[in-house]
Amino acid sequence: MKFMTIPNEQWVIRREAYHRVQEGLRAAGIEFAHRQVTVHVPGGENEDKKGVAGAAATTVVNQDAPAVASVGVR
Repeated sequence: MKFMTIPNEQWVIRREAYHRVQEGLRAAGIEFAHRQVTVHVPGGENEDKKGVAGAAATTVVNQDAPAVASVGVR
């Protein structure tokens, strides 16, 4: 989306525009993805999977990825 504002008002307009888009998507039954990373490791023991997931989480966090909220193991 693109819009023009007077100086220093762009954040107010942006927040309202995103709010309206979210409301419209919600009304249409469209949901946003959750902020999480899920690591699927085939085979192996659960302890091994937890170690791999922990290593993956550490790597992502060290790369300063702001969208990561949690890491799940299945």
